Amino acid sequence: MAPARSGRASYGPSAAASSSSPSACGRCPASRNSDARCTSPLTPAAKRRCPVRSSRPASCRRRRRRWGVDVAGLDVRGSARFVRLALLIVATAGPPSRALPSWAPSSPSLSPSSSEALSPDAAVARAVTRSDVVRRAQLAVEVARVEGAALTLSSPELQIGHRSLQALGSQVDPFDDSQLGVAWQPPSLDDLGLKQAIGAREADAGLRAVEEVAVGVAVEVRTLHAQVLAQRAERALAAERTQLLEQLGALHGRRVAAQVGTELDVELTTLDLLDARAEVADVEADLVRVEQRLARLLGEPALPALAPPATPLCVLPPEGLDALLVAARSRSPRLRALQAREGALGLREQRAWLRLVPWIEGVQVGGIAQPDGRTDVRARIDVALPLFAPLAPELRLVTLERDVLAAERRAVERDLDEKLRTAWDRLAGFARLVALHGTSAERLHGSEDVVGRALAAEVVDTLRVVAVQQRVLAARRQAVRSQARCDEAAIAFAAAAGRALPDDLPTPPDSP
Repeated sequence: MAPARSGRASYGPSAAASSSSPSACGRCPASRNSDARCTSPLTPAAKRRCPVRSSRPASCRRRRRRWGVDVAGLDVRGSARFVRLALLIVATAGPPSRALPSWAPSSPSLSPSSSEALSPDAAVARAVTRSDVVRRAQLAVEVARVEGAALTLSSPELQIGHRSLQALGSQVDPFDDSQLGVAWQPPSLDDLGLKQAIGAREADAGLRAVEEVAVGVAVEVRTLHAQVLAQRAERALAAERTQLLEQLGALHGRRVAAQVGTELDVELTTLDLLDARAEVADVEADLVRVEQRLARLLGEPALPALAPPATPLCVLPPEGLDALLVAARSRSPRLRALQAREGALGLREQRAWLRLVPWIEGVQVGGIAQPDGRTDVRARIDVALPLFAPLAPELRLVTLERDVLAAERRAVERDLDEKLRTAWDRLAGFARLVALHGTSAERLHGSEDVVGRALAAEVVDTLRVVAVQQRVLAARRQAVRSQARCDEAAIAFAAAAGRALPDDLPTPPDSP
């Protein structure tokens, strides 16, 4: 089997080359006997490749130390000389043409995988930093910034001219005239303001889009993390139910053999056992689907070990709802995007007023070289003075757009408040339900002990045993499902409150 490929460069003795067998390389014809020699005729090239020398006993043979180099998913095996050559190539290759931003996600194949159990926050950080969707949104912000900077640039022009006069019979002496000059037309103040407004608006909108995408990835990862833990617990309960039904079926079989039971009891238990096994298979299928989805989001070939959250999710935050509403408004990506649009409107208003300011239309500097050696230098500056600039329509349009943004802001705030209050009420309801299941947990454990002693003694009515164990398992399964639904409600509440992303997660910087 071919060695596993990795995305990280690794240097060390090759496992294939350190084998104790002389024919480990697959090219040596020597026997596997420890006292064997290379007796077969070999070409000089084959002798150089063979780790066993025919002129030496096997006990004195020396192997060339082989090394493995695994760079960017390419597994290459060679000698120490090849390693030096590979290192020289890597050293002379130089850095990439343009480094990614510090907050840009790294490639999944180049990121080291940790064997530690992943908490929800660690899973979110790994998924966000490896998400291709987040990466595309971040690169779109970089594109908007570069384009905004390019819009404000104005390239100067180089002007070169030459003329020659050779007029026969004219009173003007012949001459040659060579000109060399530079002309530059700076962008007007109103044009510059408009371009800056466009660039700032697109960059800020891109930043908010990045944040919204990251929040969506975080919510999905947290939800899948909670679902995996809940379905694993449900799978354990289903397996426990199957084991109890198998014990009950064996008990019915012994009773039928002793002629104290009926075949009907055996059939009923068999049907219940088949149903329990089908439930285990159903839970397993759902669990595999959720685990695969979470592994894809984490950028891992297989799902690593998961750790439960450090603090319980299904609890109401200590802050009041009013304080949470204020914090949610300050963290909302949609409201922050509206603030960026309001800032762009301010730049548009400045652009309208700057139309009344005189501005330089162009700058030109040139030189004329005369035949007699004299050089004339000339400079020209064109200044435009606006005589009529209709500002009323532009200012009216800015006012209307500002009113539209204010109405949109109120709608977003109202929607945010409604979502947060609904999530608060839903979380509070599930928290009460989970607390109720917690108070009945001791009673359930007592019922399980009673069922176990009754089955061990074989002196109990089997129908009552079935009824008790079914109720106990159903109650425990309902408790697990209620806990899972409460955790999902807590995740939705955290997203509405602007707490979906971990506090230590690197975020894209604000636009300048």
